[in-house]
Order: sequence, then C-alpha cells, then structure tokens
Amino acid sequence: MKLSWNSASQKPRIIVTSVDESDEFDATTLQHWQDEGFAASYMQLPENPKAFVQQLHNFADQLELGEKYAIVDLTFFMASSAFEEAAEVILEIALKPVPKLCALLAYYPERLPAHGAGYPTSLNLMVHLAGDRTAPPRFHAYSYPEAAPGFAESDLDEYDRVSAGLAWKEFEAKDATATMTT
Repeated sequence: MKLSWNSASQKPRIIVTSVDESDEFDATTLQHWQDEGFAASYMQLPENPKAFVQQLHNFADQLELGEKYAIVDLTFFMASSAFEEAAEVILEIALKPVPKLCALLAYYPERLPAHGAGYPTSLNLMVHLAGDRTAPPRFHAYSYPEAAPGFAESDLDEYDRVSAGLAWKEFEAKDATATMTT
C-alpha cells in the first residue's frame, strides 16, 4: 500500500496505536515505520473509546488543509483485560467517517464489526488476522495461520519474523495512491 496522500514536501503521517504505555511499546516497530519514510507517532488507546475519538479529533485539527493520516492498530490481549473493549475500538470508530483518516491497518483484532456494517468508501482498510481466523469478504484481510496475536511486534514472544514480513509485503504491494488522495 503506497501511502503518498500528502504533498511531496511532507512525510505521510501514521499513528501507531496499542494499549501499551508509551515507554513499554516496541520502539523498533515505530522506528521501522519512520525508516520507511513515514512521520510515525505513537498514541496509547485509553480505556474509554470516547476519549480516543477526542484524541483523533485533536490530532486531525493540527493537520494542514488537505493533509491526511493513517492508523496502524497493534492492539491485542493475552487474556481478559481492562482494555478488552478497547481492542476493537478503532474498527468500531472507523465505521463512521473520521476527519482526515484515510487508511486503517488493524492487526489481530479478536472481533470484527457485525455483519452488514459498512465502512466509508474513502477509508482504505486492511486487516491482518492471527491463526486460522477469516474475515467477511467486505474486509481486505490476510490470515496468518501459523502466527499468534502479537506476531508483528519484535519485542514480544509471539513475534513471527515470517508472518510479520508477509504482512509488511502485503502493505507495500498495495498501491493505494489514487484512492488515498480522495
């Protein structure tokens, strides 16, 4: 997915989200996005979905006219957690237009929105599922049968170099330049 929705003078903006405190989040993952030419920043998901929506609106308000951004969500849970509801909050929030959000990459969501739920046509959506899970046809989804949630984060025991590499290749292979500018 070629993300070139901003002017040539600006790096495409990516917000990487997870429930980890910023000092606990895998700095290598964030650095990888920066090394690929993205203005990548980290945003911790709060337990309250409304608070996260407000954070996104505040972020969008700081962008220049015509500037857009993408979210890469790396949220997953090993067991029940206070953040359990927040795991799929981004997929739920994105069902309605979010100002200046043009792409969403969701890694290993446990639950997908209900059948029949639709996303704005202006949103490019890619989902990476761990294990033998599948997604309805309306999702641009990839399954990694040998991988566990957390496969794309190098600081976790669940990290799987092959699956993470395949997910990155799928991201790079999608040329979404034309649709990102809409």
